[in-house]
Amino acid sequence: MSFSFDSGVAVVLDDRIGLHFRRPHCWFALTPQDNAGRAVIANVTSVQVATPPSPGCPAQSGTPPHLLSLLLKRGDHPFITHDSYIHIAKAEVAYVRGMERIINQTAASKKVAPEEEFQIFSRMNRDLHGRIITEILDNRLTQREVKKFIRDNFGPELFRVLANCVTS
Repeated sequence: MSFSFDSGVAVVLDDRIGLHFRRPHCWFALTPQDNAGRAVIANVTSVQVATPPSPGCPAQSGTPPHLLSLLLKRGDHPFITHDSYIHIAKAEVAYVRGMERIINQTAASKKVAPEEEFQIFSRMNRDLHGRIITEILDNRLTQREVKKFIRDNFGPELFRVLANCVTS
């Protein structure tokens, strides 16, 4: 069975896919892929008591990034075991078809299923998915490219598309 980074699916990714993380991060695919294999993805970050401003964060005053983002609580998703957030300004349009290929090739080279090699979560519930998409579309910190990708590919039908992609 091969891995498909579909809308609402989450996977914990690390350096094996060419991203340079200090430690693995959980990424959500938030939209279906376009014809080129791109989708909007966003990562989940733990809330820290003294989170310093991150590079690219518009809050130069030292406002913790989680106060400028969508806060997630334990139970919102199986991956979320403590207060975490999706840093809306860092949501991006990414070539997820390439990520799928690397995940599937890595697992195949070890002769295991992708879910044995990577931590993969089934689709998030509709309420959480809707909250994230709404925040991305409404938040002034969202990158223009992300909003344009969503509107150009899904327009006002996005929530109907989500209803068909996401299980409750």
